[in-house]
Amino acid sequence: MIGYCYEIAHKDVEYQGKLVWSQVIDRALCFEYMKGGSLAKHISAESCIHNWPITYKIIKGTCEGLHHLHKGGEKKIFHLDLKPDNVLLDEELVPKIGDFGLSELFGSSYTHQQSSTKGTIGFMPQEYIHNRKVSPKNDVFSLGVIIFHIMAGEKGYSDYWDARRRPNFSPKIQHKFIESVQEYWKKKMETMEGYRWDETDLLGVTRCIDMAMRCVEDDRDKRPYIKDIINELNKLDSEVSEMLKKDPKPPIGQLKRKNRVNDLEAVKQNKSFKYLGKDIVVDPSQELCFPFESNKNTLVENRALVQAGS
Repeated sequence: MIGYCYEIAHKDVEYQGKLVWSQVIDRALCFEYMKGGSLAKHISAESCIHNWPITYKIIKGTCEGLHHLHKGGEKKIFHLDLKPDNVLLDEELVPKIGDFGLSELFGSSYTHQQSSTKGTIGFMPQEYIHNRKVSPKNDVFSLGVIIFHIMAGEKGYSDYWDARRRPNFSPKIQHKFIESVQEYWKKKMETMEGYRWDETDLLGVTRCIDMAMRCVEDDRDKRPYIKDIINELNKLDSEVSEMLKKDPKPPIGQLKRKNRVNDLEAVKQNKSFKYLGKDIVVDPSQELCFPFESNKNTLVENRALVQAGS
């Protein structure tokens, strides 16, 4: 919230058979305009619609927002209804957490119990659904579901959740699921023109899906605190930074431009068009010269026709 404004009006109202001079206050809350809309609009049935660097930016930004709520001051804030609809993105796709209609303020004690259950089905942990217990781990569970939706879509999370409920669930099955997510993102990014998928991307995808799995553990004691998640992501950023120092990756925009220049070189070398990209884009920095020469015989014939017609 950016701020608020209010207007006071005075009027007579009836109270216990008498007219009473009262103040009527109308308030309006002012919120930041989030041009990107809710995160839900950026998630398809399979994953986040953006490339991996932007997707990771959204994941980490959401984690940082939740960390800000949980660390608080004297009072810590538990959101209790964290879901993609309540994560808003600005013009630069920076996420911010909104809609605190169900949020609660708590003191130093980390575990509380509510008289009734409120929230969104699918984003609430078992201890809250059955016993109405409230702790920071409630929001961590919801965060894990959000990350699952971002990385594997709602169906991917549903498939994983069903597998977890089967008697034969094992670390091997869990590892296969991680591999399937890795392969999905690898194929998705390789379809992007000029993008170079490498070990830094693979590391990020692996850490994030593993983190999501730990966040949705049935036993809340096995779930990490949000401060631990932030530490993990900061460590990941440091590792990726060191890896890129040894093998720098050009920005996506430069990679696209380089790929288009290669396509133009292929044209100059008279290579078959079937080996080029899906669409040929003329780079403004390249000057195309076509050595076409007018057909002299055709010009002579045209002149003869003109003279005959005149």
